[in-house]
Amino acid sequence: MPPEDSPQPPPKDIAKIRDWIQKGAPGSDIEPSLTERWQRIASNSQENRTSGIPSHKPKAITATAFLSPTQILLGRFARYEWIQNPEDRTPKTSKPFVGKISQIRLDRDAKRAAICGGLPGLGGMVHVLDLQAMHNGAEESSYLKAIESHKDILYCAAIHPTEPWVATAGYDRTIRLWDDQTG
Repeated sequence: MPPEDSPQPPPKDIAKIRDWIQKGAPGSDIEPSLTERWQRIASNSQENRTSGIPSHKPKAITATAFLSPTQILLGRFARYEWIQNPEDRTPKTSKPFVGKISQIRLDRDAKRAAICGGLPGLGGMVHVLDLQAMHNGAEESSYLKAIESHKDILYCAAIHPTEPWVATAGYDRTIRLWDDQTG
């Protein structure tokens, strides 16, 4: 409550607050996703009106992985790109990502990629890609899963060589193991 010498809320509001406290002061059962929190921040900041993400020029490369001698996955702020010809530098595929990409990790056969990152203090996520589908031109089916559960940014992901598992580790001091098909 405000100090006694300050304006006080009306009795109706005080009764509502006391009732809420007596019920255990429950919060919302539905926590907004990292994407929803990102959209809220982006809408309140200086934004690039065409993409809906804050304008950060130039967009620094924050992670890379070679898929072959001529193909590269690049991580940038709020986006990852598949470059087929490094000399041309035109992305064959460019997909949005929430926040900064910290790492791109391939499995040992370069069939899957885990792209991890997020927003410090808000949450982390990992995108799992089927690189074989991407190479075969099925870009839409290359996106296996976006997994979001950490409470802070992710710094590391590892892909199991034979099982459909991804391990993630982040600033929230947790390590989690995921099924990359179901999350």
